[in-house]
Amino acid sequence: MGKNRIEAFSDGVFAIAITLLVLNINNQDLIKADITSTLIHLYPNILAYILSFLIIGVYWVAHHTMIHFVRTIDRNALWINNLTLLFIAFMPFPTLLISWHYNDPIAITIYCLTLSMTNLTGSWFWRYVSKNNRHIERNLSEKFIKRILIIHLCPIGIYGFAIWFSFYSIYLSYILIALVPAFFILPNPWIHKMLSVGKREKP
Repeated sequence: MGKNRIEAFSDGVFAIAITLLVLNINNQDLIKADITSTLIHLYPNILAYILSFLIIGVYWVAHHTMIHFVRTIDRNALWINNLTLLFIAFMPFPTLLISWHYNDPIAITIYCLTLSMTNLTGSWFWRYVSKNNRHIERNLSEKFIKRILIIHLCPIGIYGFAIWFSFYSIYLSYILIALVPAFFILPNPWIHKMLSVGKREKP
């Protein structure tokens, strides 16, 4: 099975999820107040929107990178990918929670668990399609395949620390979460080095 349909469907889910995030900012009761009061009350919503937008953007780039190296897709890969999309589509809900309950550790826990499951299922997808070069380009090195997997799994540990810190320091918890998109968006020599061994050398 070709990869065009899974790529198109996934892009659609990402686009809808990232668009729905903005609905968390709209609140009719606050709109009736003066602009300064409205902005003061809405700043947690705006920050939550920006954070989730950047994180979903990072997931989309990561998904695009994985699919780029995929040759074919089977039924199992489709459903593993659907699991990842399930958590992507769910993202507006935990974003709503941290918008209106930003100082509640339970809200941060649900948010971080959703992100962790997205990373975990995305890693599972890559592990499945890359095992024995089952569905990926055959000229990819084993080192490159493992490094892609490591990059996908690393944020889970950060989200775990963010959950733990949320019961002691809410702001430190949010800083840890924000470090993840910053790590992938800003120029990063470590990422470049990790991905610099993509192809096997020709014999």
